[in-house]
Amino acid sequence: ILEDAEEAAYLHNDIEQLIAPIDLFYFPSSFKTNKNFKLQSSSHVMLRTEALTRMATGGNKKIIVTYPEALMEKVADAKSLSSNIISIKVNDRLDTNILMERLVGYGFERTDFVYEPGQFAMRGGIFDIYSFGNEKPYRVELFGQEVDSIRIFDPESQLSERKLLQVNIIPNADANYSASEKVDFLDLLPGNTVVYTSNWQLVIDRFRDYED
Repeated sequence: ILEDAEEAAYLHNDIEQLIAPIDLFYFPSSFKTNKNFKLQSSSHVMLRTEALTRMATGGNKKIIVTYPEALMEKVADAKSLSSNIISIKVNDRLDTNILMERLVGYGFERTDFVYEPGQFAMRGGIFDIYSFGNEKPYRVELFGQEVDSIRIFDPESQLSERKLLQVNIIPNADANYSASEKVDFLDLLPGNTVVYTSNWQLVIDRFRDYED
């Protein structure tokens, strides 16, 4: 837990350069600034969702780099998060009308073209969707209702990058959950978690300022 967003981002980059770990996550606040709690940053929400989802699925030990303001926001518990993941596989039959209704219910927005997390687009037999749990969007090509292929593509160039056999569509981990489904981030951590901070009192003070 670092003192602020900038310090956390620098440390995350340093760790990444030193050991290139697979399970290293930067966990920011979901807002663009600490003074406006209505304006969310889609890239921050994506980073938070990725970390929470990977934590919920278990596996290897994880390194999470964060700061007090990011920890103050309640998050969905692991069970709620896992139950709302949508899996799509090649050769699956996919009812796009039901899928679109479900996505809208999860807070996704239908657009002509996807360019940020939380958007989807339907054009003929092509279904584009930008999950909150991936850095780039997916392109699902349909033959009737059957999933013919799934690819990751670049939203700027619209060029496909690689094929996939299965994808998980992950909703915004910070939204569309009731108060009973949300917990403190620290409550999600295993009992043997090691927490490092250079100034614990500063962290406590930031928590209080944030609450005010």
